[in-house]
Amino acid sequence: MRSAWSGGGGAEEQTAAVTVRERKKVALVSFQWSMYLEFAGRLEAEGFDVYWIHSLRSWTERLVASGVPRERILDLSDPADFQERDVEACRAGLAGLELPGHPRIHDLVQMDRLLREMPHDFALRYLAHAKEEVERFLDAHGIVLVASVLDTALQLLTMAICHRQGRLWAHLVALKMPPERWAVFEGHVPDQPLRRRPVTDADREEAARLLESFRKGNARALMRRTATGYVDALRRLRLQVPFFAGLLRARLGHDRINDFASYPLRRIVAMFLRKKVNLVYVRQFLKLGREPRRPYVLFGLNRQPESSIDVIGAFYSDQIAHVRQIARAVPVTHDLLVKLHLSDVDGRRPSGLRELAAIPGVRLIDPAADTRQLILGADLVIAAYGTMVLEAALLGRPAISFTRVYFTGLPAIAHCSSPAALPDLVTAQLAKTAGSDDDRHAVELLAELYASSFPGLPNRGYANEDYRQVDLDSIAEAFNWLHDVASERRSRCSPAQDVASAATAPIRE
Repeated sequence: MRSAWSGGGGAEEQTAAVTVRERKKVALVSFQWSMYLEFAGRLEAEGFDVYWIHSLRSWTERLVASGVPRERILDLSDPADFQERDVEACRAGLAGLELPGHPRIHDLVQMDRLLREMPHDFALRYLAHAKEEVERFLDAHGIVLVASVLDTALQLLTMAICHRQGRLWAHLVALKMPPERWAVFEGHVPDQPLRRRPVTDADREEAARLLESFRKGNARALMRRTATGYVDALRRLRLQVPFFAGLLRARLGHDRINDFASYPLRRIVAMFLRKKVNLVYVRQFLKLGREPRRPYVLFGLNRQPESSIDVIGAFYSDQIAHVRQIARAVPVTHDLLVKLHLSDVDGRRPSGLRELAAIPGVRLIDPAADTRQLILGADLVIAAYGTMVLEAALLGRPAISFTRVYFTGLPAIAHCSSPAALPDLVTAQLAKTAGSDDDRHAVELLAELYASSFPGLPNRGYANEDYRQVDLDSIAEAFNWLHDVASERRSRCSPAQDVASAATAPIRE
């Protein structure tokens, strides 16, 4: 692994070029140190001072060992700092962050896969402490730009703080389509990306080529893969052994008293073993279909736990209950085919799979079945939030999404705001035919995404790959632009305007 401050090549020359002007500042919230050191190094080479906010002592020590000044790290990992706080005072302090368009604090706790399992008073004390410390840290260092992904309550809490105070909270999202591109959103639901520049004819031409390539089966949406069979599981062991060794060192060392930001060691071992049991059950005992028997509606399960369903589609995170609701709305002439996610074959307990299979009108479909062919054969495609809905719309199939995101403006996609509205919406979508302007709308959407996105990816850790030069170059370009936007906004926002600025925050659908 490269040093945190190598900047991906040419760092010394680039750093020298920016010493003549004031260095910029950016905070990274809960960015795993091992995946983002090179990311941070490139920003340092571009004239940024990079600050880190997280709740794991082991990350702090590894960052310091990599050359990060300790004063640039806000470490919220010690329960002794907040466990004696008055809970009612914590509630009162946190209430000011429940802004329009943002999750409630109780919702935010449930979105965090670890914090939701802690005593609720503990969670409130931690978040109230984090609120005060993050506000102090951002103010003390004059930070106007905060970058985040969506994995923890701390990231979502920081989003609300930034929106209230007029700072730019940049949610980095790898787009499903166009593939190998990423964009920046200002809310936890990625509905409208920040526009980099106007759409050009070149964007439309590129979008038309992508649409044609996708329909021919040559272009694919971005997909995370994991073990789908025994051979895959054995291959992944060589990656998992050093990963578990690192977790073991952290849990026995700096993180031994922290169960709210890192899984306990016993839980990590249990999860690993359970996944192997789940894989055996799916492959040897579960009866999964591959071919439809009659007309069908297709529903795609989300990988879980993951932010796509636990945060973006939070109100549908109980996926078994959600399938029950959808099954009630499907006409008797159709089956509801429920396809297991290809990257989550080993992620579901046998009891949950049996419960899904027992729902009237539901058939479970093998995750290895050809999703594209299933979409083309479906009379309707439904998802809480996922790539399947986007693919269906681009292939000319009617679809329903329960979350408004950057691709749900396509004419083929209907948004369902309530399960009670679903039966009539299903009827309408089943009767829908492709419109003459659908292709034009698809090209315009893809062109907008080209104009609003950057080439490469902000992180390739999901695929256990190293950064590519295109990634590092786009990170540099994006953050220089974002800092200019953030500085200009902050200059127009006085302290008296903090609460009023919430009116411009993204609205959660």
